[in-house]
Amino acid sequence: MRKGLELRDSLVPIGGIAVAALLLMGIGLLTLSQRLSVRAAEAQALLQRAASLGATLSHPIETMLIADDLPGVRRVVLDVARRHGLAECRVVLADGGVLADSTDGAVVLPALPAQWDGVATAVPVTAPATGAPLLVPGRGEAMLITAPAEPRPLAAGTFVTPVFAVGVGVMLLGLAGWLFRRRSADRGLDAIRAALVELESGETASSMLRLADDLGREASLWNAMIDERETWREAAARNQACDRLASRQERGTDLARVFDTLWDGVLVVNDEMVVSSANGAAAVMLQRPRESVNGTRLADLVPPPVLEMVASAFSRSGGTRPTVEIESAESAESAILRYSARLIRASETSEALLVVEDVTQQRVADTAHHAFVTQATHELRTPLTNISLYANMLIEDHEVDQETREKCLNVINQESKRLERIINDMLSVAEIEAGSMQLSTDDVHLLPLIDTIVAEYRVQATEKEQEIRLDLPPKLPVMQADRGKLTLVLHNLIGNAIKYTPRGGRITVSVDLADDRIQVHVEDTGIGIAESDLPNIFDRFYRADDPRLAAITGSGLGLALAREVARLHGGDITVDSIIDQGSTFHLALPVSVKVA
Repeated sequence: MRKGLELRDSLVPIGGIAVAALLLMGIGLLTLSQRLSVRAAEAQALLQRAASLGATLSHPIETMLIADDLPGVRRVVLDVARRHGLAECRVVLADGGVLADSTDGAVVLPALPAQWDGVATAVPVTAPATGAPLLVPGRGEAMLITAPAEPRPLAAGTFVTPVFAVGVGVMLLGLAGWLFRRRSADRGLDAIRAALVELESGETASSMLRLADDLGREASLWNAMIDERETWREAAARNQACDRLASRQERGTDLARVFDTLWDGVLVVNDEMVVSSANGAAAVMLQRPRESVNGTRLADLVPPPVLEMVASAFSRSGGTRPTVEIESAESAESAILRYSARLIRASETSEALLVVEDVTQQRVADTAHHAFVTQATHELRTPLTNISLYANMLIEDHEVDQETREKCLNVINQESKRLERIINDMLSVAEIEAGSMQLSTDDVHLLPLIDTIVAEYRVQATEKEQEIRLDLPPKLPVMQADRGKLTLVLHNLIGNAIKYTPRGGRITVSVDLADDRIQVHVEDTGIGIAESDLPNIFDRFYRADDPRLAAITGSGLGLALAREVARLHGGDITVDSIIDQGSTFHLALPVSVKVA
């Protein structure tokens, strides 16, 4: 015991010991509660993730059940359970029959029954799980059950510190009571009390807290407790070090998971030009099994220009990032991959980071945008040229007859409207790309609108010796729609019918009302659309690969804009077409209950 330590007979040190004991116990219990709460939160997060997976999978599984694709359902169940670490993923009929189960050895039905009874309202498992209802029309109800895996077990040292704190608190509290009863029993107890005062003041060195052995049995027990305390402190320090190491390893695992979620391919290449690590996206883009990428020479995976770029990255001292774009035609569809490399500095060895990006769609969009600008320039130039030509004719020839003047003014008027439609199409494209297209709805009388638009095209149809027929009902409900954008849709459908119908053809515009939806049908006897082109005709900038279209101008935007506007109104556009016989476009739009 250090010199100057005084023995005092007072309740103040005992009170201090009691307070310290309560604090330690409170801290220990709070720490234990927090760690148990974290584990409970992890379990809840896993359950919520399983519920989200169930909600996401319910629609595709329901679709496969409707299509009687039971093997597909089982593949999806097994794949999702394996990839997302689910304890169980099961599809159960309302009558209890099991269609698909991710558990090995599970008994499942050999085929989807024609019909079953019952209502799928409960999750028939005992473990924490979630259920997403499935409906197979004409057969019955089912349930998609997803059960998460158990959360990670707590680390070995999770309870050491809080238990230690509570234990020391209990011991100190008992010591305080004992000192209260025996505060004047002997010098050993007085010395222990004084040592506790020192401990409370911040003294932690065991050598400074030990008592002389000749102070009695109590002093010996005190010294044993100090030795045990030192042992516990060393054990706690070791456990803390193990926890820190486990945390670093866990962070490394988390980093690997993040690495695998990247859309771009990432490869780490050592200075011997061998791949030391690669994520799943890289294996997909390089068209190699992932397990065969790690440890493979880079020269066996990438073209020579990429190999040269990575080699040059090792020789660069700065932070520059060279890039190379390679077009790959190994698969059915060619892809454009952009490779970029950057040096990673290390203490002993150097590694390079090779990033692989699929820029195919970006290049396709660039090409389409360039084609659109070129086509738009041509589309704008044609009406402007006609307007300028006929305007100059009227200005320069003051003696032009009335018939010629009316013809010139009519052409100027038509070309002005054509120019306005082109500009409106371009503005609508900009609105769609910016995600800002909005509707300004009002009462719209569809029949007069169709009459007006058809009247604008009659001159053009007459020039091509085409017949425009109207099959319209005497009355229709008043629609709630954006008149300007609906006009754009009808202009595109009727204008396309005239444009792609040869001389002497026929265009029929008919309207009917069914199930509170107005349907406009634009039928032509034109060149038709090949079946292979039908899925793509509503894509922006798309032009069918038909040699007959070479002489027909078009921006590739009209149908894309028309469908976008129809869907903003809650409707849609579909098409039926036979090559060399003609096409029929169907515009379906909802109407309000208001009657004209």
